[in-house]
Amino acid sequence: MAQQNHTFYYMSQVPQASLLNPAYPSECTFLGLPLISSVHANLGHSGFSYNQIFPEQNGGRIVDFSYLESRLHRLDLLNARVHVDLLSLGTSWRDYFVTFRITEKTGGMVHYPKNFFLLPWQGNRDYIGETATINRMGAQFNHYREYSFGVSGWLRDELRGGIRAKLLFGKMNLNTRHESLELTTRSDNYHIDMQGEYRVNASLPLKIKTDSNGLVTHARIRDDASWSKVLLNARNPGMGVDLGVIYTGWDRMTLYASLLDLGLIYWTSDVSSFDVQQDFEFEGLSREDLEMGDYMGMMRDSLINSYQINQTSQPYVTFMPVHTYAGMTYRVNDYLKAGFLQHNLLYKWRIYPSFILSMNAQIKDFLSLHASYSYNNYSFRNLGAGVSLQTDHWQFYAAVDNLLAIRPLNVRNINLRLGFNLFFGCAGRKAETDIHQPASGTGCFWIKRQQGVERILPDQ
Repeated sequence: MAQQNHTFYYMSQVPQASLLNPAYPSECTFLGLPLISSVHANLGHSGFSYNQIFPEQNGGRIVDFSYLESRLHRLDLLNARVHVDLLSLGTSWRDYFVTFRITEKTGGMVHYPKNFFLLPWQGNRDYIGETATINRMGAQFNHYREYSFGVSGWLRDELRGGIRAKLLFGKMNLNTRHESLELTTRSDNYHIDMQGEYRVNASLPLKIKTDSNGLVTHARIRDDASWSKVLLNARNPGMGVDLGVIYTGWDRMTLYASLLDLGLIYWTSDVSSFDVQQDFEFEGLSREDLEMGDYMGMMRDSLINSYQINQTSQPYVTFMPVHTYAGMTYRVNDYLKAGFLQHNLLYKWRIYPSFILSMNAQIKDFLSLHASYSYNNYSFRNLGAGVSLQTDHWQFYAAVDNLLAIRPLNVRNINLRLGFNLFFGCAGRKAETDIHQPASGTGCFWIKRQQGVERILPDQ
């Protein structure tokens, strides 16, 4: 759905770093081979890690509800994504660096409020005669293909800018809207009235059955559905844009900022919108209920029958989760830069912030090493690392945001990006490194460019 890549942001010698800031150029013309030039995978949760919610006690694991009560947030987010470049290339053209990419992107998010866990744990004792709400409990899944064209160049002496226009084609989508659930406890008999209302939009090859009243009773994937039809689907158009700037006007300091994934997709193929309403009354348990052989089965059937689902087939629009980055690097010496980066994810009208400290070392022309420490998903347990190896003809790179993920049950975030590029035309441009790498902070690129085009007359 979107990218994170905190360690990767300052790996400017890798052409794919422009995915995080379109102002980045490359020293070389590059070609990214299909499926191996860039693979990005991320799994993150802003609420808790597995060991935080299921701590070991006396050789077993139990749910730590006290942790949930004290540490959950107003709206927490569980997300997973995979991005794979199908084709990527870039080259210099006049005073600009231009790129073209085709990327397959898929991912999902589940968002939930704090009350989703607290109400079952604390019960309804604090809501006698009142209404408890569990709003904004929902999910989103997206699969789309992105065609992007980017251009970066100097806007003035110390300011470089970049823009990337994106044409999107949605393949599959599922998302919820207007999620609302209310639990009212009566003060006279303590019965619980549960009322829910939300909408589910889907662009999926579904087979839907309805009853005599037109209410949905069953939905499943159609028998004729196939991956080839999904991958070739071009009936869900969309557009987006990424923006980035780099300022090199200070002696040792360089500033960076970027805005990513400002866009939308218009879904028209295999669309179904389900309006769900729920009305259920729980009258408590009696001795007779407990003595029944299949009370839980009857309760399950009652809950299922409490839903009324109406279906329509109107096109709809989804907006992309937006990312913002702002940071700076300080050039310690010719080989080492210290960096700070602030990243925000804007999703469901809520901001999820991250803060990153990094050290970035360029060792000769063939090796760069990177390390990062970040506050991400409301956790300080994020220690990242990155490396790139390159010659004039090829480059391999890899970056992770959390080395502690070797013990995945202890962390809230797992993030990996790696790839392999082919380079062309690097040898003749090594002298122009400062021109094409504003992160060097020279601020005098125009002098070298002018010297390269000046013509000295024989008699002068």
